[in-house]
Amino acid sequence: MKQSIAGSGTGSARRRYDLLLGGFIMAVMTLIIIAGCSGGGAGSGEGTHENHDTGSLESEMYYKTASFEVMPDFLKNHTKLTNDLYQAVARYEDIATRLNCYCGCMGGDDPHDSLFRCYVASKDADGVTWTDHSAHCGICKQELVTVMELADQGKSFEEIEAAIESMYNPDFTPEEA
Repeated sequence: MKQSIAGSGTGSARRRYDLLLGGFIMAVMTLIIIAGCSGGGAGSGEGTHENHDTGSLESEMYYKTASFEVMPDFLKNHTKLTNDLYQAVARYEDIATRLNCYCGCMGGDDPHDSLFRCYVASKDADGVTWTDHSAHCGICKQELVTVMELADQGKSFEEIEAAIESMYNPDFTPEEA
């Protein structure tokens, strides 16, 4: 009898330890994700979308492929989500070319002119010149996810633009009714 009581006490202590350890690990992982997505550091626009990573445009790399159907090699080193977004961006080109991106890439010396530009630097008869900018930017990716979801729901461009503005524009203020 004592053995079963001691055994159940040990099991209870073990479960409590496992729960505490699991909670601690989740808290640490959450902090790591938040720190990684913030762009961090002094002068980086911490807490805003302004220049989320000042080196990202300076170190932006370009990759030429024959068409939108041929993905650039750099995507082999990225997540399924990133690959899916690059594969989908051409389907949403008419929307993404008219939307602002709010990661900070539209300012500076060589600004992007739209959310589409975060994925594609240019296209011509010779093919597509991809940029790796969005592959390293969570804001660009989340904006395109939002565009895709809303467009697939049948929302108009104006509705999509309003949603992007309200969700991602740090200077957005709702109009008074």
